[in-house]
Amino acid sequence: MLKALLHSLPLVVGLNFSPVPLIVMIMILMTPKAKVYSYAYLFGWFTGIFLTGIMVVIIPEIKEAGGSISFLSAVTRIVLGVLCFVFVLFEWVNRKNPDSFLSVSRLFKKLDNLNIWKSVLLGLFFTTVAFKNLILSVDNALHVKSQLNSTSEIVRVLLIFAILSGLCLFCLAITYSLLNNKIDKTLHKLKNWLTKNNRIIVVTILCLVGVSLIYEGVVNIKLMLLF
Repeated sequence: MLKALLHSLPLVVGLNFSPVPLIVMIMILMTPKAKVYSYAYLFGWFTGIFLTGIMVVIIPEIKEAGGSISFLSAVTRIVLGVLCFVFVLFEWVNRKNPDSFLSVSRLFKKLDNLNIWKSVLLGLFFTTVAFKNLILSVDNALHVKSQLNSTSEIVRVLLIFAILSGLCLFCLAITYSLLNNKIDKTLHKLKNWLTKNNRIIVVTILCLVGVSLIYEGVVNIKLMLLF
């Protein structure tokens, strides 16, 4: 269980420093019902991460007898890694397009008329639909499934992963709850910095994750061929 958690730490960092979910949290904290909506957003985030892991875990043939990684799992990692680089290439080609996928301005339009249900759905969206975060969650679930035999241990690790993945969002919500409007200027500065560097951060994380996934997949396939 500890080994599985240690493997999850880089993925946790990648999820915590996802620019757009952080920007959305900051925007939510600037709404009249910031406290309610921010925790609803967190609930959607935690739920999405956890359910994504559960869905991957229940897929058959992820693990073979003896805890070894199956061929399907290895190929899945390689495919996900390649998709990471396809996404990076697409964003590089469209980097000057203001309406590209990573354009934050498109997202702000969807924050109009925010309510508690929209806040929950936003959290779910960024964990089950947003490509980078989905890849990180799937990678973690694949590794957990291949390393652990006990269902209770798998569920515990996935739950811990979901909680850890939202620490930055949780810290923003807690800090605002304690200090209220005293950190408005800081939030504005953070939002502007994240908006400016959004594409660079996301592309960097995707490149690192892509390399890791392809490497793990290729190594596992080589081991299967040897034995």
